Amino acid sequence: MRKHGGTVRDAVIAASLAVTAPSGIAQAAEASDWAVRAVTDRMKAAPWWVATSNAVAPEEPLGWQFRNMTSVVGFACTEEQRGVFINFDPRRPKLPRTKASLAEGELAEMVRFFGLDKLIEVRTRWDDTSTDMTLVRTPDKPYLEFTDDEEATRLLKGARTFLVEFPWDNGDVSYFEYSLTGSRTAIERAERECEAQQRTAQAREQERRHELSIQEHQRLEQEREDTLAQALEEYIGGIQSNVTRNWYRPTRVPLGLKATVNVVQATNGEVLRVEIIESSGNVEFDRSVEEAVWASSPLPQPKQRAVFDREIVLLFHPDKELRTAEGGAVQERGTQHPAPNAAETAIAALPSDDQAWVHSSCPRPLGPELWAGCVEKEVQAIRAGMPDISELAADDQVWIRSSCPRLLGPALWASCVDREARALRARQ
Repeated sequence: MRKHGGTVRDAVIAASLAVTAPSGIAQAAEASDWAVRAVTDRMKAAPWWVATSNAVAPEEPLGWQFRNMTSVVGFACTEEQRGVFINFDPRRPKLPRTKASLAEGELAEMVRFFGLDKLIEVRTRWDDTSTDMTLVRTPDKPYLEFTDDEEATRLLKGARTFLVEFPWDNGDVSYFEYSLTGSRTAIERAERECEAQQRTAQAREQERRHELSIQEHQRLEQEREDTLAQALEEYIGGIQSNVTRNWYRPTRVPLGLKATVNVVQATNGEVLRVEIIESSGNVEFDRSVEEAVWASSPLPQPKQRAVFDREIVLLFHPDKELRTAEGGAVQERGTQHPAPNAAETAIAALPSDDQAWVHSSCPRPLGPELWAGCVEKEVQAIRAGMPDISELAADDQVWIRSSCPRLLGPALWASCVDREARALRARQ
């Protein structure tokens, strides 16, 4: 059976054109009784390469309607297809169909593949060897195809003559004998040209696939970069939100201040070092930013581990995260705090010194909502208990108090003292 199935018909069509082609078509080579031609198909980029025998007439003249008939046997190929054919000029005579009884014999597979009405049984002789062969015809086309292109090509290359007996519908037979002198050289020339076309086509396909691979790699890389950029934005945004929630404006610090802080963290998010690298110009504000970062430890972990960095830089601009209320006060966006009356009650329950400390840490110009939230945090810190550093040496106690002034407010002061005390105890 033919490997290429019905697609080889295109090759045979091109080959039949070559047989009757005008002299304008390039003839690449001619060897004895065979010629090789490049036949251009306007619908395809690459030409067909066709090797054909000289045209021969039947040994006995046919009826008047076929009196000028000639025939060639040939081989046609392109980078993807190849086939062997017999072509008639100007048209193919009517040939009888294959007997229906053969559909159940050795031709059963061919019949299923081609259809019974397309198969023609002929007797052939290659030099002195006779064999029965089955050809395939296409309605209204002047050529016949071989069902086994590989075997037919082998025979064309190896024999000197090829004789075919064609039975006609009227019961007569006619013989066409083709010279195969030079057939091997011509066919191999056509095969080389087609193989060169195939290599060129494969190189083009490989280049196309390579280009597609590069494009796909670039697309995936861009997609990965976009995903990581979004994950990094969410990660830094989450850290900034945590720091903002743990930050309260120190007394007498104006609005609009910002500072850039460098944070060193452990792999679990625990804060190891905080350093202001671009000051706001206000010492109290800068210190409050540092304390807010320490109070946010451990920092949230990123969804994409690839964006984690032990050292990160944060621009802390708290007022950018706030909005102005109708009364002109500043409120923290989306944060729910107790009502002012509840905050007043919580303060009243504290000792007088602690009340004064909370009032100095939470000035009323913050506005009702921020003021209530500040009071809530400071009261909770006082109720939780202040750090005890009495067991430390007197000099260390003075050192800690100078590093952690009470103007930070109860919550930040407690966090600062606790951190500094841990550092001193670790040295002992």
